Amino acid sequence: MTRIDGETQRRIQTLMDSGNFSDVSEVLAEAVEGLANQSRADLDHLRQLIQVGWLQAERGESRPFTPEVSTELWEEARLRNRRRNDSDARVCS
Repeated sequence: MTRIDGETQRRIQTLMDSGNFSDVSEVLAEAVEGLANQSRADLDHLRQLIQVGWLQAERGESRPFTPEVSTELWEEARLRNRRRNDSDARVCS
């Protein structure tokens, strides 16, 4: 059997107490379905971004991938991640 930590157990119980779920199985099924939907949405979004990039490259709107470009992209990704985490903290507080 899988162990579930105390905080997760409390969240599951809160969901069941809301009356929207009759048992743990329903809560977990809904959670798994939500994760699957999110994964599909993430994959669809990634496909759209790839298509945009491909079309830009076909139009000549690209540049060679150099070590400098790699560094620039990593720095931009870190900055976006930091901003997202700061935003998440404000939403959760």
